[in-house]
Amino acid sequence: IPLQKRTESHIETYYASIPVGSRALHHTVLRRALRRAKKQKHLASNPAGDLDHVPRRPKPQRDDARVNCWTAVEASSFLVVAKAAGPQAAALYATALDAGARKNELCGLRWEDIDFEADRIRIARQLTKPGPEPTFGPPKNGLPRDITLSAETIDLLRQHKRAQAELNRLRNAFLLA
Repeated sequence: IPLQKRTESHIETYYASIPVGSRALHHTVLRRALRRAKKQKHLASNPAGDLDHVPRRPKPQRDDARVNCWTAVEASSFLVVAKAAGPQAAALYATALDAGARKNELCGLRWEDIDFEADRIRIARQLTKPGPEPTFGPPKNGLPRDITLSAETIDLLRQHKRAQAELNRLRNAFLLA
């Protein structure tokens, strides 16, 4: 089809023939090329520029997240198993469920980020590069936030802190012996 005879329906037919995920990119390239052709007086109008919308991948529905969430019973059952795995696992998973924090934010928590008296944690950083020399950076939106935790989660964090202190004490005693 000659360039001057291309219409919006030709372009819409073309979009329908390509995968949904790449339509926006195709639209951008085509619209810019046709805009240049119009500027150079090869076209009277840009049929791609006149389209109101480009068929895109449908956005996930807000309820999609809820479909994939655990029920309260499922979360409770999971915490029973986590508690049996030890104080570290119990504290980590209880904090994750209670705070709704991201994995890397949980990995960035320090003891000074926990206010045991006010039952709160402060998400002030996240793990950005794991490994022997981890790197930490600001949370996703760049702003720290405070989250109130349940008394049960705070108690599990206290137990984990005590267990960690005991392990450190034993390790230091072993190294000095």
